[in-house]
Amino acid sequence: MRLKEAKIGFESASGRHTIVLQASGFSQPPPAIPSRENSLSASESENGVTVTLRTCPEEVGALWTLDVVSTQDVLLKSVELNWDFDCGAEDRVFMNGVQSWTDSREYRCDERMLGLPKLLAPLYSEHRLQSYGDYSFHKYTGKQGRFHGYTYGYVRHVNNTLALFASLSERSGYTVFDLDTKRASLRVSKDCEGMQLNGKRRLLDLFVAFGEEESLFDTYFALMGVQRPKAKPAVGWTSWYYHYTNISEEIILSNLRSFADRRILLDVFQIDDGYQCAVGDWLSINNKFPCGMAPLAYEIRRVGYTPGLWLAPFICEEKSEIRKNNPEWLLRNSDGNLVVAGNNDGWSGPFYVLDFYHPQVREYLTKVFRTVLDEWGFRMVKLDFLYAVALIPYGGKSRGEIMCEAMDFLRSVIGENLILGCGVPLGPSFGKVDYCRIGCDVGLGWDDKQPAMVHYRERISTITAISNSIGRRHLDGRAFWNDTDVYLLREENHSLSQNQCRTLFLSNLIFGNLLFTSDDISRYLDGENSSMQAYLLQFPMMERRVGRVSFQEDFYSWNERSSLGQLIFGEHPYANVVVVEFDVRTQSGEWRPHVAVFNLGGKNVSVKLPQGTWWRKVCVKGIETEISLAGFESCCLSGEPIREGVLSHIFPGAV
Repeated sequence: MRLKEAKIGFESASGRHTIVLQASGFSQPPPAIPSRENSLSASESENGVTVTLRTCPEEVGALWTLDVVSTQDVLLKSVELNWDFDCGAEDRVFMNGVQSWTDSREYRCDERMLGLPKLLAPLYSEHRLQSYGDYSFHKYTGKQGRFHGYTYGYVRHVNNTLALFASLSERSGYTVFDLDTKRASLRVSKDCEGMQLNGKRRLLDLFVAFGEEESLFDTYFALMGVQRPKAKPAVGWTSWYYHYTNISEEIILSNLRSFADRRILLDVFQIDDGYQCAVGDWLSINNKFPCGMAPLAYEIRRVGYTPGLWLAPFICEEKSEIRKNNPEWLLRNSDGNLVVAGNNDGWSGPFYVLDFYHPQVREYLTKVFRTVLDEWGFRMVKLDFLYAVALIPYGGKSRGEIMCEAMDFLRSVIGENLILGCGVPLGPSFGKVDYCRIGCDVGLGWDDKQPAMVHYRERISTITAISNSIGRRHLDGRAFWNDTDVYLLREENHSLSQNQCRTLFLSNLIFGNLLFTSDDISRYLDGENSSMQAYLLQFPMMERRVGRVSFQEDFYSWNERSSLGQLIFGEHPYANVVVVEFDVRTQSGEWRPHVAVFNLGGKNVSVKLPQGTWWRKVCVKGIETEISLAGFESCCLSGEPIREGVLSHIFPGAV
């Protein structure tokens, strides 16, 4: 990996200008002993603007900074570092998506990252799918070996070491990584659209490093100063994925009694969308909740659970009173049109963005959170659709600047209460939320063919949610606790097979530390292999330490087809076999080795297990060195013999 040049483009009163810093002075080999005395720097100036590039070696890589000083008002047009970057044919590429719901996984070097095809716009424009991702401000080439992502990414080499490239701050804008494996190039840029500058500003703050995954990510978050989450991992219930917006006071209390009567050790009991009169009118409660929200929060606390409430603070729907009575609160683009953040048929159609910098909007949101937390008594808020606040740059600020300042605001008004972030760019959320969704919504089926056909990366999809849980596993316990979304163990109201349900369940319990279901557990059947037995297998919640994750793709071949072909044949790039080696901390404090195998495709497969001997049953009869799995089946095994008479758990022999 070798830096070629740094470039900054800007516009001032005298026209457009470009400053180029050649990297000849940075191409020398790194010193044997890293030291700040070995730091290198170079500067160039033009038209009152000075750009300075510095690098400081670290033990496993280097810090790179790009600073600019301007003596006049300028509008930034481009900021980028260009590198030579070689990838081997067997290497894998990870790129973090633009927000929580964006698919984020390891790609093979010859794959294509596909965006919404313009030719099929009639299929998705009505649903405003382009608003949920980066389709309007980043070009998808659709070419082999072309990948892009935000805040951080890496290349995993065949020896399982990583080349990590990561931003230490998004406060001047989203950091964008564009990797071309065919041309062996990496461009690191800032999404600086709309950013005005006068004075001194740090534009890029990068950590580029090489080594073992766990230590690299530990170092990365230590350099950012992000502390381990203060909150505890949690098990909970949320109303959304069973009842959706069709909730009522009676439904909430009925589900609460189901858990309390069975003395289920829940941590969080969350009321989701459906209590308010309209999205945006958070203090106007609909008539399905005749007693209001405070008594519900009290009842949840009374039985020993933490009450949680869903809100989407930066948007309002078409029919909301906010939209009707406060039109000046709504954000407009340069053409004077309202900024549309999406479309939801479950609401009243399109929904709009509030102008975060309007003082009355901030006053209103402050009042909302004071009411929800101090008067009603909720202790956790799930904040959804947060990406909307930074859909466009405005006020002389880039999208990333706006998103970071919005997250600062939310943390300040919510205080020490818990925040679950959702639908949010992850970099600005690091250290600001206690829990964060790291994937899309789980669906009532395995995948949704029509959104998949148009390559909609934020679609509701169970298989994509599992893939994101695996792909973003390194954030768990560092940036926040990972919310892998719900699992479904019920038998009604979905089309998932039993194998698919159990695979989702096991995946969540390995990779997540906010473990939600929406099932009505009063409908669970009892007995051996029942839903209730499966549900209880997660208790007590055990600490996990994920090690190596490997992909065995010889069982499935991904033949790229046209969008129409994908719709007809249903082929899926996530169809592979995943082997996860991890440790579980037992109640006695010991770390016990485990392995889980996930068959994410529909074929019957026979998988060789990692070196060693593995047990999934009691005594010697359970010894396994190879395992057969049916389509979509998963299995978890212990690396130590399982004793007769031990309590049953999802992780064999862990209790």
